[in-house]
Amino acid sequence: MSPRRRTIHNQTIINLACDLLIEQGPGAITFAQVAQRSGLAPATLVQRFATRDAMLAALAGGLTALVAPAFEGTAGSPLDRLRAGSARLAPAIGAALALSPDTGTGQFSLALRKQVSFALSSAIEAGELPRCDIAQLGRTIQIAIIGAVANARLEGGDVDAEVLQAVDQQLAAYV
Repeated sequence: MSPRRRTIHNQTIINLACDLLIEQGPGAITFAQVAQRSGLAPATLVQRFATRDAMLAALAGGLTALVAPAFEGTAGSPLDRLRAGSARLAPAIGAALALSPDTGTGQFSLALRKQVSFALSSAIEAGELPRCDIAQLGRTIQIAIIGAVANARLEGGDVDAEVLQAVDQQLAAYV
């Protein structure tokens, strides 16, 4: 007897669960909630992910996959793309902050730093930014973005505005 063909791929489940995580936080990530969102039985999710911790680790990977697309497809200069991508990624950053570091959120953080550094490199090539230590400035901007998201969530502020302000403050000495 051949195994049944999967009607919904794991990546689709992870994408749906990422949406749930962003909307409602990590407490909403249960087999029952994700099953309801995906239309699968909770037992099917247990077969695929085994434990809630394994599902959360898969979600951290799913959030990481959102990083590069957030910085793509924005018209304008490299620094415009950096600003827009940072603001667009704010909900995913908030979700990653709500996860435990042992779920693999370090990969998310590194992916963010890589995209910020790539944008900075592109800005230097375009003449929009003077030559600088891209690794150091990228890390500083990454930390500022994450801090702005955390601060806005704690204080109930405008996340997008705080992220844009944090990026602009870090770039002020260079532009």
